[in-house]
Amino acid sequence: MKRNKVILGAVVTLAALLLVSVGVAPVFCYTAAQEKYFPRVDRKMSPFLMARWGIVPGYQFPNDWVKTVDWSEIKKKYGGTTVTMAIQGHDVSAPEMFKKDFEALSGIKVELYGVPSEEFTEKLLVEFLAGTAKYDTVEYYQGDTGMFIPYLADLAPYVTKFKYTDIKDIHPVYFWIHSLRDGRIVALPFDSDCRLLHYRPKMLALAGYDRPPKTWTETLEYCKKLEQALPEGTYAIGFPGSRHFGALKAWMDIAGSEGVEFFTEGWKVALNTPDGVGALRTMMELSKYAPPGLKNWGYSECREAWLGGKMAMVQQWQCVGRQMYDPELSEFALEDPRPESAPLPQGTGPNAREAYSVVQGSSASLTEVSKNKEAAAIWLFFLNGTETQFVYSISGTGVETGSRKVLENPVYQKGFPPAKAWLYELDYANAEQLWISEWSTLESLGTMIVNYGLVGEYTPEKAMEILEKRWTQVMKRAGYYLPGAPPVPSAYWPEIRDAFIEKVNELFDSLGV
Repeated sequence: MKRNKVILGAVVTLAALLLVSVGVAPVFCYTAAQEKYFPRVDRKMSPFLMARWGIVPGYQFPNDWVKTVDWSEIKKKYGGTTVTMAIQGHDVSAPEMFKKDFEALSGIKVELYGVPSEEFTEKLLVEFLAGTAKYDTVEYYQGDTGMFIPYLADLAPYVTKFKYTDIKDIHPVYFWIHSLRDGRIVALPFDSDCRLLHYRPKMLALAGYDRPPKTWTETLEYCKKLEQALPEGTYAIGFPGSRHFGALKAWMDIAGSEGVEFFTEGWKVALNTPDGVGALRTMMELSKYAPPGLKNWGYSECREAWLGGKMAMVQQWQCVGRQMYDPELSEFALEDPRPESAPLPQGTGPNAREAYSVVQGSSASLTEVSKNKEAAAIWLFFLNGTETQFVYSISGTGVETGSRKVLENPVYQKGFPPAKAWLYELDYANAEQLWISEWSTLESLGTMIVNYGLVGEYTPEKAMEILEKRWTQVMKRAGYYLPGAPPVPSAYWPEIRDAFIEKVNELFDSLGV
């Protein structure tokens, strides 16, 4: 047995040297004792799904950061240090998956504090305001970034110190949304989301359709025919419609593709327009073909209904499109033809543009008050390693990669079928949130008032009129209509893509990665 370990160690070392010899970036020659703790898909993914997607054991990214850093030196310098992380309870599966491996590899102990999502923002803000150093790292809803920025450390010095080259693999859309604020790297993408249209071809075929709808107008037409054709207990469509979480996002899926923007020049709220009103009217019409209770659905309720086989189509996050293939989760996992995912339908109005609400998610940051910043940064880099992301995303944890290299990987696309539609949407990303500290308040108001329209308490016209007034009041109190207010940032990726990518490339060059 000992002889086998020696041979394996030699093979690992030789492989590393061969990568260097063919011109791949320098690779640290890790040992077999270290390698057994590296993220690898066959160590985490269920054998059933490995076999179903034909995934071969081994590495997809043999030269990512985790395999190039000197773990012996890290263990020597940081072993015995304890790093704490606050994390939303439903996202804890991904760090739990790798916690013990990281501890054995680095000698750094990790303490995870799972907090219920509905309490998370308040609890984290209390800790920040109190100035405690309870958390070295935090994962949080990305829309709260503007509120938390004063308490987040710049990761740039640690990117340079530890040569964190995987940062270049982050898809630029997610680096735009999660990471860069005023020249500082305040976060890494932790759970990088989008929403897609997932559908069951077998159900669509009952109404004579052989493809998913491409526009919202067409989606309504499908729903009307499906209502007559589907078996009892199965509905045409669903989406999250709750006043606590979901309603504003579902509306924005429609409104963004019709050209609606939150603000025009001078921070003038621009929701009460024919396109904004029309988007809510479309949403209300779609809800007539959904299961009872949709108006109270958040993510979890909508997910449960979809995986329970209650709908032919669903407007949901991409992780649900991966989970629908797992027989342990999905009632129709083995349905023939298999379920599929497509880009969201698009608008057809006079201001319509190709736009997808793809950037909802959560970020991971290093706190300014941390007394263990270097060790904590190593934990974040490990958790955000390219191979690490590949493994926790393809394994179905519900925490999804923000790495372009992972999304483009053919093995990932095979084991995570929604990936191609997801990657397509990113080219036309339309941000759901803006980079201002008031966003949490605006989102709460928007979700509540859109839901009032959805349940029929307001007409679409009245809902948008009230929402525009309430948002205007928030912006006025915050001083956005006074001289010196910042310009309104574009929330549409195609408008800022080239300039942003140039800026990021310059930043990476300056950091030496």
